[in-house]
Amino acid sequence: GITRDISLLAAVGIRTVVVFGARPQIVAGLAAAGIASEIQSGVRVCDAATMDVVRQVVGSLRLDLEAKFSFSHRSGQIARVASGNFVVARPLGVIDGVDLGFSGQVRRVERTLIERQLAQGDIVLLPPLGYSPSGELFNLKGSTLAASIASELGAAKLILLDSAAGIARPEGGIH
Repeated sequence: GITRDISLLAAVGIRTVVVFGARPQIVAGLAAAGIASEIQSGVRVCDAATMDVVRQVVGSLRLDLEAKFSFSHRSGQIARVASGNFVVARPLGVIDGVDLGFSGQVRRVERTLIERQLAQGDIVLLPPLGYSPSGELFNLKGSTLAASIASELGAAKLILLDSAAGIARPEGGIH
């Protein structure tokens, strides 16, 4: 139902960026693949095998969301959805002696590209992934990504639907 509501908001001209997370689906995908999941300092350690599952799960979720956003509302228009490599990321690196592999953090948001899609009336759909200038893919925390996008775009509103109690501050604690 929420995808329908978001589509209607976009149809009346409200510029909308949707960032989605995939933690429960990734956990299920890793279990189905028989891959043990390790968490270090609140972050999933993403080796190559884990990242393969992340790609599969996130790709599937993205396609499902695009399909749900594509319903035809009363105006007869189908909501257009734009997605792409709008987020440049870098690895989190080594924390407490553990290499987090393909777990990353936002380096830069391609604001101009996102704003171009929004100006065309598109819903911008962003998965919890970021791309490095060298072509690597990094797993990002959806809530942290959403906060980065909202900040970069100067968003008037950030609506976060998550099981977490809030957005973690870099220095610790919850916003």
